[in-house]
Amino acid sequence: PKLGLHLLLDLRDARGAARHVADAWTHWFATHRRSLTAVDVLVGSGSVHTAVAFAQHSSGTHDLVRIHRDPTRFDQALAPS
Repeated sequence: PKLGLHLLLDLRDARGAARHVADAWTHWFATHRRSLTAVDVLVGSGSVHTAVAFAQHSSGTHDLVRIHRDPTRFDQALAPS
């Protein structure tokens, strides 16, 4: 199995993301892509979903980043496999 970092980001209480924040996520995801095994992000608002989806697409990490709106699905990602 590939060793690496699995990030779990609970952003459900965030109500927005400024463009510079989405740009920073994009840069970070792209820079650390080889170190990541997965990134699971729980979002609560449409604007945060859009910002994370933008970062996911722009960084070429659509195979690594999973965006969740359902807390139950996010919690399943927390469970050890």
